[in-house]
Amino acid sequence: MQISNLALEQHLASHTPQYYLLCGSESLLIEESRKTITAHLFDKNDVTEKELITFENKEKALQLLMDVSNTASLFCQKKLIICLVDVSLKPEERKILGTLLGKLPETYYLLMQFDKIPTPQQKEAWYQHFLQHGIVVPHWPLSLVQYKQYLSQQAIKRGILLSSGALTTLTQITEGHALAGVQALEKLLLLSDEGKIQKNQSITENELLAAINQQSRYTLNDLYTAILENNTEKTYQIIENFEATKMPLPLVIWGLHQLTSALFAHHFANSGLYGFPVLPKTNTFQGLIHKNQRILTKSTGIYLINQLHKLDIKLKSFQADQGWQDCLTFCLYFTRPTPPAL
Repeated sequence: MQISNLALEQHLASHTPQYYLLCGSESLLIEESRKTITAHLFDKNDVTEKELITFENKEKALQLLMDVSNTASLFCQKKLIICLVDVSLKPEERKILGTLLGKLPETYYLLMQFDKIPTPQQKEAWYQHFLQHGIVVPHWPLSLVQYKQYLSQQAIKRGILLSSGALTTLTQITEGHALAGVQALEKLLLLSDEGKIQKNQSITENELLAAINQQSRYTLNDLYTAILENNTEKTYQIIENFEATKMPLPLVIWGLHQLTSALFAHHFANSGLYGFPVLPKTNTFQGLIHKNQRILTKSTGIYLINQLHKLDIKLKSFQADQGWQDCLTFCLYFTRPTPPAL
């Protein structure tokens, strides 16, 4: 039979099939299903030895299945054979597999994992054997309703209580990305262990947002905006986040250089002078829009340079990274009010 990965745990509570087939495009969900199945079999004490087989050597894997089918014994300890298939099986290999599945003794469990199974192959004997004598669990991108259910299940597994509003917010923030959702829950679990969130109490939407914001990933545009808005605290926070998430420091300064020097050059070309036209001062990106392009005004450009110099004290905390300092010098050199001599 075919079941949803979200219903797998509930199904295993009352059934223990011999054959398991996991497939689909969501690798994280497939990995979780594999862990759920193996944990279930070990909890039942049905499996005392696990043997892992990959199809990097398909001939060896098929040979092992063939050997197993010919050496069964009622007194053998049960084993779980896991086949992680990362390459396509040839028609003759699929035919052999279909024959071997019917001969696999009851002393063995078989779990096979495929990235994708083309529709024509789903009509073949080997696939039909899984449908009739085991379970097929597809793993595709979750719908909004399914994703919300998934996050709820993952929270319960970790002993995390989410209010209805917090669950909805987490669903929206992580935009259907299972890995991002799990990482957010792990962050909440860590904060709970540290006593920063009350255990055994429902986490509110505000508590969730506070925890998520601590680990949020910023972009270079966020840094530009923080500098132009003279938001020193936010700028420091973004820089520290870049450091914590191992953002390449030269990339940050390169981005600032791109924002300034390229736009300055546009003004030089338009004015025909090595200077700037006099335009209104602005502290936000709204003032950078001119003829459908982002254009730095003279005053805004100088303002940005001044802000970079003010940040220099903070940036010196990165002195151990000479590349950062070199890129900072490079950036300030090309963003001076007057262009470098050619």
